[in-house]
Amino acid sequence: MTIQNQPHQRRRSAKDALQYAMIKLLAENSFDNITISEIARAANVSRMAFYNNYHTKEEVLEDILNTTARKMYKAYNEYDGNLLLLYQAFFQSISDNRELFQS
Repeated sequence: MTIQNQPHQRRRSAKDALQYAMIKLLAENSFDNITISEIARAANVSRMAFYNNYHTKEEVLEDILNTTARKMYKAYNEYDGNLLLLYQAFFQSISDNRELFQS
């Protein structure tokens, strides 16, 4: 990794950690009861790092849902007409995001 890519990589890591923390917290609490401080703490990042990536907790959830939708759209486009492969990709995505779908 070059020095030039390090800030981007750290930002991606923080975003990933925040998204994962949100999914974990949603498994235990309702969305309305989750605070930004709890998300940051669960992600092991500072509140400043949270605000460097998101403005609100709603943006975290939106990012998670958009990422999942993009993966599904990509799978749809890649499995040109083969429904079995598309369904396998769909259920794999659900399995990979089990905590999100259980929340």
